[in-house]
Amino acid sequence: MLRSYRYLWERVSTFLIWARESQKNLKLAEQSRLDMTFLAQVRNFFSRLGRPALILRPAMSHRPPLSADYNDMLKEIHSDIAQLLTAGDNLVRQLQDDFDFHSQAYRQLADRVNVLGQDLENLVLKAKSHSSLNAIQENFRNPGSFSSSSVTRAYVDGQVTLAQETLDNVSPISSVRINVGDILPDTYILGRASNGFPGNTHEMAGNTLVGYHNAHIDYTAVNDGNPDTWFEYELVNVEMQYKSQYGFSYVVEGDKKIRWDRDPEDGVLKLCLEFRLPEVRPINQITVLSYIPPKGRPPQLISVKISADGVEAPVTVPARFQCEASEKINVIFASRPAKLVQVYFAQPFAYETDVGHIYYEFIGDNNYQLTKENIVGRRVDGPEPSISILGASLDDDIYPFLQQGENKSMSDVLNDLLAKVGDPRIEQGVERLPGRRYCIGLRDISLYSIRYAQTSEIISPPYHFDSPIGRLMLDAEEFIPSEFGDGQWLTYYFNVGGGEWFPISPLNRNGDIWHFSVDPFQAQDIMVKDRMVVTKRPVDSLRIKIGLKRPAEHPYLTPIVYNYRVLTLPEGVAFHGA
Repeated sequence: MLRSYRYLWERVSTFLIWARESQKNLKLAEQSRLDMTFLAQVRNFFSRLGRPALILRPAMSHRPPLSADYNDMLKEIHSDIAQLLTAGDNLVRQLQDDFDFHSQAYRQLADRVNVLGQDLENLVLKAKSHSSLNAIQENFRNPGSFSSSSVTRAYVDGQVTLAQETLDNVSPISSVRINVGDILPDTYILGRASNGFPGNTHEMAGNTLVGYHNAHIDYTAVNDGNPDTWFEYELVNVEMQYKSQYGFSYVVEGDKKIRWDRDPEDGVLKLCLEFRLPEVRPINQITVLSYIPPKGRPPQLISVKISADGVEAPVTVPARFQCEASEKINVIFASRPAKLVQVYFAQPFAYETDVGHIYYEFIGDNNYQLTKENIVGRRVDGPEPSISILGASLDDDIYPFLQQGENKSMSDVLNDLLAKVGDPRIEQGVERLPGRRYCIGLRDISLYSIRYAQTSEIISPPYHFDSPIGRLMLDAEEFIPSEFGDGQWLTYYFNVGGGEWFPISPLNRNGDIWHFSVDPFQAQDIMVKDRMVVTKRPVDSLRIKIGLKRPAEHPYLTPIVYNYRVLTLPEGVAFHGA
C-alpha cells in the first residue's frame, strides 16, 4: 500500500511543480488565464485518477519529435508500469490472505464435521442397540482431542499406530503411469483395470467448460507433493435423445475412434495408478489425499499390489481397506521391498451435471448459394480431439511412465480444433447437455517407509453417558502383525476419577465385563476388587487409554487400532451383546 501512496504522491507533486512553474513564467496580466488553466488541470487531474498517467503527445508532421515530450511520456509509462506492479503485488497478497483465511476456516469446519460425524454414528449405534445400552464409538477422526502421559503419544489419524520415529516418502522420486490392464473390446485405450479417460474435459459450469483453463489431465500431479494440484479421471454420459451424429468421440488413430459418452463397465469407474521406483525401497504405508468435485464423492481405495523387483507380477498386499470412501485414506501393512507399486481405485457414484459437447455449424457468408445441403445453422462434421491430449497412444504402455507431465487446458484444445476447420463458413461451439459424471479425483499419493517407536500410548477425551454406569464393556477393531507372536502388544485401560487406570480386555478377545456400584459410606472414593468398581457417587463418565508396543526386532511393523466402542448398561440390566 505504501508503494501505491508513493506513486499517487508523485503524480500530485508533478502537478504542483507544473502549477508553480506556470505561475513564475506568466505575467500579472495573464493571471486570469493561469487561473482558468489551473482549474482545468485540477479537473483533468482528478478525472484521470485510476487511469493511465500516459498522455500521448504525437510528433508534429514533418518535424522532429520534441525531447521533452518524449521524456515526459517515458516517465508516465514508468509510472503506469510501477502502478500495475504495485496493484499486482497487492492482489497477490490479498489472494494469499484470502486463501489462508479460507484454508483455516476449512480446517475448522472439517474438524467440526468430523466431530458431528462421530456424534451421528454414536446416535445411529444407540438406535440400533439394546434400548438400555449406552454406546460410544471412537473412530479417531479428531486427533487433537487425544493426549498421553509420560509415554510417547501414539500416532492418530483415522486409526491409531505406534508413534512414527522416521517418515520417508518415496513417491516424489518415482515415476507414475495409468495401468489400463486387459483392453476392453473395441475401446483401444480402456481396460479392466482403468476404464475411463484422464482429466475433466467435458463438465460445464454455466456456459464454460470447467477444464477451460486447467483440465487436470496430468496424472503426475499425484506424486508432485503439492496438495494444491490434482488429477481427475472420468467418464461422462448423456441420455440418448441428446446424442447427435457428430462430436462424441476421441480420435485414436486414422479412422479409429472411441466414444467418450459412455457409462463404466458394471457401473463402476476404475483406475490403477502404477508407481515405478528408481531402486528397491521398503514400503509399509500408503496415504491418499483425494480431490472431491463440488457435487462428487471421494473414490474408494480397493487394493494395493507390490512387486519387489519390478519384473515379477505384483502381489496383493494384505491390508484393511476402508469400506467407506473418505478424503484422506491411510493403508498400513507389513513392510515389504518395492520396486513397482500398483494402487487400485473405484468410483461407483455418478453425479448429475451439465456435459459440454463440441459442435460445428454452417453459418455461410455473403456469397454462398442456398441449397438443400447448404442451410445456415446446419450441424456439420468437424475435427474431434485426439487421445494424445489425454497423454495416451496406441503404444504398448498406452500411458507412459512420467515424473513430470504437461498441464493442458480445454481452451488450447478448442483453439487447435478450430484451426483445423479451415473454412470461415463453419463456426465452432460448445453446448450444454444434461448428463452425469463419474470422477476419481486425486491430489496426492504418498508411498511411505515408516520406522515406529517401540512403545506409545493415547488417552481419550472424557466420554459422558446419559445415565450412571452399571456395567462397562469395550469392543475394539484391531490388528496385530503375525510376526509379533504372543505378547501384550495392545492393552486397554479405563479411568473414572482421574486416578488409577484399570485394565480392560475388549470383547473381541472374549474380554471383561466390569461392574459398578455406589456406596456413599465407604472410606475411599473408589474401591476395586475382582472387576467391581465401588464409588461414593454414581459414575457417568470415563476415559480410555491404549498402550501399544512392538518387538525390538520389527521397527517397521506396528499394531493398529481402527476403532473401539465403549458400551455401558445400568446396573441390573443383562448384557446380550451389541
